[in-house]
Amino acid sequence: MNKYFVRPLFLTIVFSASFLFSNENIEIDRLPMIGEYIDPLENHKFFFDKIYNGKNQLIYINTSMDSSINIKNIASGNSLYLNNGEFIQIVGNDNIKKLFNGSIIIKFKSMPDLQNYATLKEIELITDMSQIQRGIFKVRNLYELSIIIDNIKTDQNVLEIELQTLNPDIKPQ
Repeated sequence: MNKYFVRPLFLTIVFSASFLFSNENIEIDRLPMIGEYIDPLENHKFFFDKIYNGKNQLIYINTSMDSSINIKNIASGNSLYLNNGEFIQIVGNDNIKKLFNGSIIIKFKSMPDLQNYATLKEIELITDMSQIQRGIFKVRNLYELSIIIDNIKTDQNVLEIELQTLNPDIKPQ
């Protein structure tokens, strides 16, 4: 047989077989769906008693809240609003102290109007990252963080919710 005939025939057979035996139900994107992702507040300890700047320097002490309280047990009516450049410390499972200013990153199945979404969920739109199906929002009152995240988790259009944190130990080079 002619080698110029065999090679195209072989490639045709291989590609045809791959299409014939492919499973159209295979999920390429295995991102966690609602209800399957980890609660972003789980395994984090929040320290509300001290307010820091972005360099992890103490700005002031917040005497209105005990540092050891669980974020899910904060009574309604309390409030903690952080100004630009202000953070609280949080510690996750890795025992690394990180700074948190109330900003969360939400990944969507399909992009909503982010400004309307922010208004509806009573959060502030910080950054529109529509090109990657995300938006960064800030929870105004940190003591309501758990309530707001629980509300966002009920939205079937939400794939992931992450805390946007800053690791003060990592310095630009």
